[in-house]
Amino acid sequence: MVEISLPMQNTIEALDNEPEYLAIKHGPIVLAARTGDQDMSGLVADDGRWSHIAHGSLVPVAETPVMIGTRAQIEQKVSALQPVEGKPLHFMAGDLFDQSRFGNIELEPFFSLHDSRYAIYFLSLPEADYQSMLDKIKADEAAALELDRRTVDAIVPGEQQPEADHKIQSQASMTGNQDNKPYRTVRRGGSFSYDLYPDGNTNLSLSIGYWGDENNQNRAIEILIEDMPFITETDFPANGEAGIVRKEYDVPVGFYMGKEKIRVTFRSVEGKQAPRIFDIRFLK
Repeated sequence: MVEISLPMQNTIEALDNEPEYLAIKHGPIVLAARTGDQDMSGLVADDGRWSHIAHGSLVPVAETPVMIGTRAQIEQKVSALQPVEGKPLHFMAGDLFDQSRFGNIELEPFFSLHDSRYAIYFLSLPEADYQSMLDKIKADEAAALELDRRTVDAIVPGEQQPEADHKIQSQASMTGNQDNKPYRTVRRGGSFSYDLYPDGNTNLSLSIGYWGDENNQNRAIEILIEDMPFITETDFPANGEAGIVRKEYDVPVGFYMGKEKIRVTFRSVEGKQAPRIFDIRFLK
């Protein structure tokens, strides 16, 4: 008789480029946590083009389990996870998460999950920073959810599918990436444009996401709507922060009343350097 023993340990693995997000593995098996079954609309796909993407409402990160501790402390907690009796490959999370909110979290193989919200990569925070960072995350996510609630149509410049869906046209234009965020800009004499869809709304603003550290005072971009001059922007964020800062411009209803789609164009200004454009939205 030959006996083969393959002991497996619990380990953590960081998300590429986001090392504060950690996954838990038992040997080669990825573990996940069920986080609820509320609002499962959009769970079952039909034959639509985007139906493979779940369409239920989003849950803020601050309302999901967050690992508490330094990297070394989390590794120690993960290695000591206790198995659930009678349930192979299931583990109680113990004090890995906030006990007052997620004290009964159970980790199980990801492949066994279905019909449930779940988490695989968990945000990790040192205990001393937990509450203050959680408050900041809540504020940031509340702002992001409000932005999504107001959004009628949106484009991420520099991403292939959103640009194709909005019928991009460009000349002397280029794309790039800043802190994992794609953008598009133009060279001298260049332009790029998209079709945006007002979806029958009659009170719209145009939101443009610039970079918060765009401190070159010799920058300008001309924005046209339906080939008519709309605004020439020369005042860009210069707060020194690495992140997207949005500016909103009210759009007169005459630009889009009764139209299914509207062409929005970004054009270089003679003698000026164009800013980088990270986000374009029609907002209610």
